[in-house]
Amino acid sequence: MRLDGPKIGILPQPKTERIKKMKNLELSEPVSQLLAFSAVIVAFLPFLLGDQLILIAHSLMNEGGVMFDQFSTYLVGLLS
Repeated sequence: MRLDGPKIGILPQPKTERIKKMKNLELSEPVSQLLAFSAVIVAFLPFLLGDQLILIAHSLMNEGGVMFDQFSTYLVGLLS
């Protein structure tokens, strides 16, 4: 059966039309340079900090544990 009249409903668009409508995500040059710079800094961080990196990581773990404990206490109070 062939329908030549007006189309009822929404027909799916072909894939090529959907791709044309999608916005291209282009990173600007400064953002790209910042990303590369931060990757280099993270790579050299253990050499720059040395033994202090262990102390920083230890303090972050302690603070993370305290925050987790406070959040769990908040959730228990909220759910009870």
